[in-house]
Amino acid sequence: MKPFKFSSFLILYLVLLTISCSDNSGGSESNPSNEKLIEKLTILEVNGVINTDNHSVSVQLPLGTDVTNLAPEIIISEGAVISPGSGVPVDFTNPQTYTVTAEDNSTTMYSVSVELVECISESEIITFEHNDSEYEIVRNNKSWQKAAACAVERNGYLAMIDSESENNALFEKIVNSGINIVNTTASDGGEASYFWIGGNDLETEGTWIWDGDNDGNGLQFWKGGVDGIAVNNAYENWGTEPDNFNGSQHALGLAITQWPVNSGSLGSAGQWNDVDPSNKLYFIIEKN
Repeated sequence: MKPFKFSSFLILYLVLLTISCSDNSGGSESNPSNEKLIEKLTILEVNGVINTDNHSVSVQLPLGTDVTNLAPEIIISEGAVISPGSGVPVDFTNPQTYTVTAEDNSTTMYSVSVELVECISESEIITFEHNDSEYEIVRNNKSWQKAAACAVERNGYLAMIDSESENNALFEKIVNSGINIVNTTASDGGEASYFWIGGNDLETEGTWIWDGDNDGNGLQFWKGGVDGIAVNNAYENWGTEPDNFNGSQHALGLAITQWPVNSGSLGSAGQWNDVDPSNKLYFIIEKN
């Protein structure tokens, strides 16, 4: 019986020891967090300005934006929850209240407002005329799509260049206007400086159309890549392009410098290059 008793006590000791270790392995639970911040709020790819002192967020969107059904993407403190939730459509005709609840159930209320503003200021525009068209050279960095939207807002479209004289007039106006062109470069375009104009092949690769209002319709002027052809003898002024580098170059830029910058082996200032539409570049609006 003694060996049996000893074994029983040993087993009991090991079981108690295991339970004790299990209880202590996780330590005591930490206190629930009281963090309840909106860390980032984005609407239509525009980041809101967050004021942590008065718990407000303001977002500036272009004139004409429908504010009645906007779905903010929101990042908040870890462990917290927010109502209305991220991605939930909300009517921002008037400021809306968002409540952030921390792990400890404390809350903070944020006032989120949307303001509609002009896409560019008059100080960013150089205006001139050529033949029967008016042009606005815009010193404001936007993606191709946002530049096109801005052009439409201003009752125009991204420039459609259909002659050598028009191309030369635009290029010469830019280089003689004292614009700091280092502020409008495309890394995927040989680090050269560019201005957006209205061509793209966003719909079908290699089918280049003039679509300066970005409605998906327009006159085709080029078919194919570097070895492609002009459609119906349309004017074109490509460098050794378009090459769709990295499979993402679907918008047309008027080059203000050679590219690549250090060699100019692919194109000269005044020629065209296909670059990624997400580049933030200056642009040219045309009005008839």
